[in-house]
Amino acid sequence: MVKYRHALDGLRAICIIFTIFNHISFVPRYIDGSFGVDIFFALSGWLITWLLLRDTSADEKFNLKAFYIRRFFRIVPLYAFTILLYFCASTLLARLGQPEKQHDFLRALPYIASFNSEFRPLAAGDSFLHAWTLGIEEKFYIIWPCILFFLVKKPLWAFSVSALIIGCLLFVSHGESFFVRGYFGLAFGALLAIIVKNKPHLIDIFKKSEIASICVGLMVLTYTASLIFPMVNIWNLAMSFFGAGLVASLWFNTHSPTSRILSFAPLAWAGKLTFAIYLTHVLVLNAVEIAIAKLGLESSMMLEFILVYPLSIALAYMLHVTIEKPCIEIGRSIAKGPIIHTGLSPRI
Repeated sequence: MVKYRHALDGLRAICIIFTIFNHISFVPRYIDGSFGVDIFFALSGWLITWLLLRDTSADEKFNLKAFYIRRFFRIVPLYAFTILLYFCASTLLARLGQPEKQHDFLRALPYIASFNSEFRPLAAGDSFLHAWTLGIEEKFYIIWPCILFFLVKKPLWAFSVSALIIGCLLFVSHGESFFVRGYFGLAFGALLAIIVKNKPHLIDIFKKSEIASICVGLMVLTYTASLIFPMVNIWNLAMSFFGAGLVASLWFNTHSPTSRILSFAPLAWAGKLTFAIYLTHVLVLNAVEIAIAKLGLESSMMLEFILVYPLSIALAYMLHVTIEKPCIEIGRSIAKGPIIHTGLSPRI
């Protein structure tokens, strides 16, 4: 059984706050919420790769079937329920005199339901648009473990094959920024896990050094530089790169000052809800904006955030208790594999 890392959930909790700000109106230039998902990508790349490599002995491959079963029950049930919520919301808006909302949702539905939202054309509208990150991560969850399964003793070869696949996807997407950010972010985390696995002495360096603080400092510098010298993708990729180092440091050095701060109980608790928050926070935001307009209040960034964040947590907690957690347990029971208490569900 793998020891639970509270700091990783604390990191997720901070990232989801950035993500919420990224979708709120009236956000000043000095708040760039797009960086939240870049750290999420690096975190997912590291966790999936490290744990799959860790659970593989010299003579035994990991249980690929059990992995896919657990992934399915962690992601699909709550995702499907969120799609149902979007359908209900679009139907309600259509009855309130906004039929275009339902039309947009129905045009986007084939892409959303198949985890291909990142490929949707502009004509499909922007309903549940942030599902693009889930589409990228799902392809990573499906393809990368399968490649590792067959090339587990040659992880660098596995990474090379994955790089070729990523290159093809980037070619098909014409180098769209979200493809670059998503797959490179995942690759940074995965490659670092492979390097550490093949160079075990690096584990001692992570354990004995305050690499987490260094990575946080570099991430702050990256964020500052992005405000002074705006450059598409470059700073997002840098954030993923340093984020991968931060995640690895938090994994191995659970007693560092950074790890203790991120392990703060309320922060870690909120971090457990990030998947549900990510899926539903735009719905909550839309409802809040409608309510503010109906009440004749003057909207502002802080008013929307003060309302959206706690309401998103409340809704996420209900979904976590009623859908996410029970389905995770069902998946573990069916897979009959080892229970991993590290928060492997996609906190994007």
